Amino acid sequence: VPVPVPTEAPTLTLVPTPAPTTDECRPDAFLHPVCDSDSGHYLEGDTDYGDVWACSQTLDGSVGVEYGWFAPELDTSGTWLAYDLGSSFHVGTVCVRWGQSGGELYGATSVRVDHGSPGSWTEGETYTEAEGMENPSDMSTASDTTAGACFEVTPVETRYVKLYFNQSANPVWMGVNEVGFRCVTPTDTPTETP
Repeated sequence: VPVPVPTEAPTLTLVPTPAPTTDECRPDAFLHPVCDSDSGHYLEGDTDYGDVWACSQTLDGSVGVEYGWFAPELDTSGTWLAYDLGSSFHVGTVCVRWGQSGGELYGATSVRVDHGSPGSWTEGETYTEAEGMENPSDMSTASDTTAGACFEVTPVETRYVKLYFNQSANPVWMGVNEVGFRCVTPTDTPTETP
């Protein structure tokens, strides 16, 4: 009768998952943009309010009262913020948490998501509450997080995104507390069929 020869137990080798690079799309995570110089009012270094209401305040992770970017008083239509994503991505989700103060929200009635590059923008689609945008004036429905203020957009491949705010729901103030962007992988991007 043959006697089985014992074999060595296999050795388990763990290979760590590499950390994503800044130009890699991870749909479950926010991209890491910076404000572009083509942003509307109050860029870093402006003399009126300095950095207090600057575009960069929309990327600091703080969702609190009187944080973020605010347009000048009574400048409530045709304002915008522009962002550089660092690399080209298929942007599929935009998050806009409206500015707040004194128990009120100061959001826009719609957001147009433009793409292209500074000085050469292509007008994108316009989104409202009907498409999932956060209510611009109802504090009781305001999200406590940036992720709670997200809405899906028609994916577009771009490095630069400009958020154009047509009109504030408030006649005096327009503000954005926090902004975020998520990408979709090209395989997740729907394709048009003729």
